[in-house]
Amino acid sequence: MARKLRLGFIGCGWIADWACTGVKEAENVEVSAILARNPERMRAFAEKRKIPFYTDSMEEFLRKENGRGVHLDAVYVATTNETHYQMAMRALEAGFPVFLEKPVTMSGKQARRLKEEAEKRNLFLMEGMWPRFLPAQLLLKEMLAAGEIGKIERIEAAVYCKMNPVDNARVFKMETGGGALADVGIYAISILRYLTGQNPAGIASKIDFYETGVDIGDEVVYTYGESKLVKEGATAKFSVDTSDWGDAGLKVFGERGTITMDDLSDAKNLVLEKDGETRQIRMAHGRWRFTYQLEHFADCIFSGRKESWVIPFRESCEIIETMERTLEAGGLVYPEYLTKA
Repeated sequence: MARKLRLGFIGCGWIADWACTGVKEAENVEVSAILARNPERMRAFAEKRKIPFYTDSMEEFLRKENGRGVHLDAVYVATTNETHYQMAMRALEAGFPVFLEKPVTMSGKQARRLKEEAEKRNLFLMEGMWPRFLPAQLLLKEMLAAGEIGKIERIEAAVYCKMNPVDNARVFKMETGGGALADVGIYAISILRYLTGQNPAGIASKIDFYETGVDIGDEVVYTYGESKLVKEGATAKFSVDTSDWGDAGLKVFGERGTITMDDLSDAKNLVLEKDGETRQIRMAHGRWRFTYQLEHFADCIFSGRKESWVIPFRESCEIIETMERTLEAGGLVYPEYLTKA
């Protein structure tokens, strides 16, 4: 039987439930413990998912004996945005590798502080960003790197996720680190960093604000400098819409053609248009979207790696810094109580 990483969850909301579905499919991970504030919800979650240990005590959750975790080998932080930094830091200080939900933190300085702590303690730290691990997105990256359509001249994308202040209250509250860009727009920021291999040189952003001060809609344009992959002055334009559902695809325009990906967060198809011909590439993955990244997380730990090659944490730091710059360009700066390290 393959060795399995014992994963302890902090949080028992919907994202933890989705992740548990991925764990069930994964060959090298199991959920061994859960920590949450609400005893009734935690107990129901643990029983539903057959998790052997649950507690509301951080000390007991992270307890070690003879240098090894009693209840877990690594921690999955699946709480609301404003708690990510504190929860991840507690786990790292206790000596556990961490899988950290997006956005990893509320500020670049928080993310870089976590990176420093992980490096100091020689611990593996990784952001949960499932789209990067899907076969279609990996292939898109390979095609661009190979120069399939020449240098990138333009990218267009859209993120749609219909939400409301009642069912998705955390997104509409400043105190929970809410906002459309941090919650779902981060997928667009991440894939643009992944495909271009660089941070934007220029940022223009227009924000639709909610009454609490968070963004609930964004129109963003990035500009880039010359590189092996990108043409000087190339642009990336994306929108984030929480008012309705829509076509959340991505299209890359290159010097010699275009590549379209059908879905930003759960891609299954690519369409290559080049030299007057159209080629459809089907990449249906057949597994739950969380499975790939969780197996990768465990593989990295078992093999002794200190950073993921699919989503290095140094890149996660840059993505959060780009998110901050994008919000600031549109007139939104998170209060210090959310961003201080």
